[in-house]
Amino acid sequence: KIQSGEELVDADTVAAGDQVDFVLTSNVPEDLTNYLKPAEVDPPEVSILSHNSPLNGGTYLLTFEDRMDPQLIFNADSLKVTVNGKDVPSDLYTLESTVAEGQQTTITLTLDLVKLYDAEYFTHAEFGTAPIVLTYSATAATDITAGTYYNTAWVEYEGGEYVTEYRTFKGDPAQSEMCLDLEDLSDTLDELCGPCFECE
Repeated sequence: KIQSGEELVDADTVAAGDQVDFVLTSNVPEDLTNYLKPAEVDPPEVSILSHNSPLNGGTYLLTFEDRMDPQLIFNADSLKVTVNGKDVPSDLYTLESTVAEGQQTTITLTLDLVKLYDAEYFTHAEFGTAPIVLTYSATAATDITAGTYYNTAWVEYEGGEYVTEYRTFKGDPAQSEMCLDLEDLSDTLDELCGPCFECE
């Protein structure tokens, strides 16, 4: 979403030099239990099924991806991650970004939700509900002209991904529309998103 005053919107109007605030929201999946590493027992027991399974490995990666129009200049210092309302320090996520003048900005931020669970950012009872929020801003280029500028963002997670396009307008947004591109999504949105993520 785009933060416009007190509201979250899908499109907004900006002028040259204006700041645009973006908010990406997901949540801790309900099935995170399946990815937790089993507690050690004494004497140890070996399960062929768990040994060959990608589950129970003690890792669950969730990645925010963003592709920003060249006319929107990413403000790297503005980036902030919260899980369940708690700030996440940079040593608990990985961030890769490429920013080049006149070229599309790419942002890739990855969280290991098992590590965050172990660090007590949320409890087992909050699986499926604890929010994960990424916020950051961009500045409209000083030479921006009237038109429509896109910021495409999505979440990749164990088993699927969800894509949303956000449009930023220079000029009259009267022709704006909901910026959810269903053409690139699965035939069944419920199947794609599953019960684990809040598809905003």
